Amino acid sequence: MRLRWAGWLTALALAVSAAAAEEAPPAPGTTIRLQRTLSVERRGNRSVFSETRRIRPGESLWKILRKEYRVDPEAMAAFVAAFRELNPGVDPDRLRPGQTVKVPFKIEERIQSAENAAAAEAYTVRPGDSVWKILKSRYGVTRDRMPQALAAVARANPRIRDLNRLYVGQRLRIPPDLVRASGARTPPPFEVPAFHASILRTLEALGCRVTDTGETFLPLGRGRTLRLPAADFPLVTGPSGRRVLLDPARRLAPALAREVETAWGYRVVQGVDPDPETRLGRLLPLLGFYEITEGARTVSLGDGAELLVLARWSVVPRPEDLWEGKIYVFLRAGARVPPPLAAELRRLGMEIHRLGPAPAAASSPAGEPLRPAVLPMADRAAGAGRLLSLLGVPHRVRPDLDLSLGGGVRYRVRPELWFRWEGLEYSVPPAGAARIEALLRRAGQFTMPWPPGAAPIAVLRDLLALLGVAHVQTTVEVPKADAVRLRVPGIVLDDPRLTGRVYPARAAGEKLFLAQARLSPDLWALLRTQGLLPWVIEP
Repeated sequence: MRLRWAGWLTALALAVSAAAAEEAPPAPGTTIRLQRTLSVERRGNRSVFSETRRIRPGESLWKILRKEYRVDPEAMAAFVAAFRELNPGVDPDRLRPGQTVKVPFKIEERIQSAENAAAAEAYTVRPGDSVWKILKSRYGVTRDRMPQALAAVARANPRIRDLNRLYVGQRLRIPPDLVRASGARTPPPFEVPAFHASILRTLEALGCRVTDTGETFLPLGRGRTLRLPAADFPLVTGPSGRRVLLDPARRLAPALAREVETAWGYRVVQGVDPDPETRLGRLLPLLGFYEITEGARTVSLGDGAELLVLARWSVVPRPEDLWEGKIYVFLRAGARVPPPLAAELRRLGMEIHRLGPAPAAASSPAGEPLRPAVLPMADRAAGAGRLLSLLGVPHRVRPDLDLSLGGGVRYRVRPELWFRWEGLEYSVPPAGAARIEALLRRAGQFTMPWPPGAAPIAVLRDLLALLGVAHVQTTVEVPKADAVRLRVPGIVLDDPRLTGRVYPARAAGEKLFLAQARLSPDLWALLRTQGLLPWVIEP
């Protein structure tokens, strides 16, 4: 009996020792092989990353995807469809413990470049069509080549879950190899308008960052990514950080475009527009510029002179650009701008962009720079006296007049200006000297008081009206047919005698233009193209 118990105890000790040996960690240098295999399978434009695993009791595909791989509920359908492709004949809703399957944990969809996409043909499903019938009748696929052709079509259409269930109007992409082998006539590839690239470069000039080389990598939720060729899907980042993804050929499905907008906050703009103006009109409000103004704008040059810019838009990218006076002006296609006015806008910090080609013919030439004649008016009496001298009117500046008021009463006064016109005497009394003005009137003179704050041009206008010199007070606008015009207020003098004395080498028909504006010689030359010779008042 003792021996028997001793034998049992010895056997038990050996069993415990063996169990302890099995639980002990492996020796250093031991190679451990895990029963998990990771693989990548490419189906058309889609890469599916999967893990080979054995189903444990209580597991389901939904639990594995949701709890282990954190797949978003919105993407669950795409992962279930990928599971079906990886495990033909396996029902994802009825997994058995011990069953070995491939479980997708990442889906990467790559939109092929436009060159490769153009080689494929998009076929529209008609009543009675099936994939087999389409491949046989339209593309001449024989029976022995049919399995390979069906697999190629499946890879080219990863979004179609079941090729045996097509519906009328569905778009089916036929791989380029099948199209070329059949000799079928393919529709012309989509061509992006030439102005598309110029719009991108214009946006760069506005301070945007344009990504149109390489690839754009966009994760869409947990486990799903999208790779886009940047040349076909340019990404534009505005000065404020807003981003717009362009899809000119409409190659993103609407649902996928919405996913990009939701996941990344981008604005996806699909399709193209008939002209650059419409295209830019769609993009400008989306990029977060500081200020966008539509329509014409005026730019002050001082003393009432201004530039009238018939702009489509004026854009200020950032607040600091506004402080620095940097504004981008967009003109309509074919708009003409005289070179002197373009230079003036650049001097003021404005950049001009045309929405289309420049006009074939050059704008109106400005001619040689013109140094204008000057009429000094810092001393209003001396300036008015200069005008009287040119007209041949007798006058004196601040003379000592000895007035006889009758009865032996005499007064000595000093008006600002005295002159004689058509047998009558006129005097300009000193400002605020009401008593001197009354004395001048009692002595039989006409008075012309000048208000203290009267502008020099107003003083000259009243004098011209008294002397009967033909004149028109107006605002001259030149050139009237161009997109940028110079506007200067002043007085046009139609007196050949006066014009000839200010400009002895004048041309026939030219008139004087009396103005206060101080402009560059190039801008004054623009006025001369309209037959106007500037006579600038210097205050």
